[in-house]
Amino acid sequence: MRLEATRVWTKPILVAMSHAIERFALAVEPEDPLVVVALFQRLSYFEREVEVYRRIAARAALTVVGVTEDFPPGLAPGVSHVRLDPDESLAGEWSVTALGPRTGATLVARDLETVTPAAATLESGRQFSGGWSFRRELAYTELLRLRDQLGDRLDPAQLGVLDQVLTRVLATPGVAAEAQLADALGFTADLVEAGEQRGDHYLRELDRIQGRGRDPQTGLRTPGFLAHYSTGSGPGTLPVGMLLIRLHALAGLRPAHGARAELAVLQSLARTLAAPLAACDMVVRTRPDEFLILLPGHRGDTVIRIHRQLTAAIAALGRSYPFVPLPALFAATVTRTRPLPVNELAAALDETTDPDPDTGAATAGEADGVPHSGSLVFLAGP
Repeated sequence: MRLEATRVWTKPILVAMSHAIERFALAVEPEDPLVVVALFQRLSYFEREVEVYRRIAARAALTVVGVTEDFPPGLAPGVSHVRLDPDESLAGEWSVTALGPRTGATLVARDLETVTPAAATLESGRQFSGGWSFRRELAYTELLRLRDQLGDRLDPAQLGVLDQVLTRVLATPGVAAEAQLADALGFTADLVEAGEQRGDHYLRELDRIQGRGRDPQTGLRTPGFLAHYSTGSGPGTLPVGMLLIRLHALAGLRPAHGARAELAVLQSLARTLAAPLAACDMVVRTRPDEFLILLPGHRGDTVIRIHRQLTAAIAALGRSYPFVPLPALFAATVTRTRPLPVNELAAALDETTDPDPDTGAATAGEADGVPHSGSLVFLAGP
C-alpha cells in the first residue's frame, strides 16, 4: 500500500494527523455507514483519546480499537476492543483508518523504537516510519489488511458490518477532491513539522544560554531535567538503555586536593562520559557522586560496549592531573517500564561491593546474551 508522505515522522506529527482523521470520521455524512479501526499500542495512549472515540462510536456503524491490554469496565461504551499480543506485528503499529462508502482516510506507521536527537522529551522524540492518505481506495486496502490480521478476534456481527461497508465502497463513486485534500493536508503536516523543529531549536538555545537544567560544575543534565524528559512516556514501548555510575572517591576530592582539582576531575569526567554516546543519548548527574547515562532505543549490546569503553576511560583519568584514582561501580538495564527505574539501579549499587581500586572488578554476568565483566550489575528488564 502506497501512502502519501511515507517517511520517518516523530510522534507529534502523527498525533496531529491522527486527530485530523478522527475529525474526518466525525464529519462523514450521517446516512453513510462508517467503520473506524485504530491501533493504539498501549491502553495508556487510548485513554488520552477516549472521549473522541466515544463520539465516533456514537455515530459509526463499527468502531474497533486494538491495544495490548484489556479495557477497564465502562471505559468506552460502543467501542469494540481487540486485544493485541505484545509480540505480534500489529502491536508495533500506530494506525487509524476510517472508511465509508464514498470517502476514507488512513494513517499507518510502524514504531522504529528510536528517538530523534532534538527531542525535548522521550515521548515527543519517538520515531515512526509510515504515512497517511485521504484516498478512499487506500483506506479500503488498509481495512482489508486489518480484517485479515485481526481475524477471529472480531465476532461475526462485527465482521458483517465491516464487510457491508467494504462491499458498498466497490459500488459507490468516490469524492472527486480526494487528491487535492491529500496534497493540502500533506502541506499542512510539513508546516507542523517545521514548527516543531523550530520550537525544539529555540528551547535548546534557551537552555544553553540560561543553563537551565544543567549542573554548574559539569554542564550535565540534572534530576529535574530527567523528570521532565520522561514525563508522559508510556510503558511497554520505547526501550531505554540505562547505565548508572557511582564514584565514591568524588566525595573526598575537595578536602584532599582542593576545589580546583575537584573541578578539573569533574569536567574531565563529564567529557569522558559523553565521548562514546550517540546524538540522542545523554548524561544526567543524579547526585554528587553518581551519573546516569540514558540510551534511548538501545539494546544490551550497546550498554555493554559503552560500559567497557567507560571502564577503561575512567581508569585512565587517574593517570592525569590531579592523579586521583576513580574506582567506579556500574549498574545497567534495558527497560520499557515507566517511570524509568533509576531508584532500582541505585539500590543495586547500594548492595554491590566496592570495586578493587586497581582493577575495578566487582561482578560479572550476561545481558541480552552478551557476556560482560568488570564492575557492572545488569538488571533484567522487560
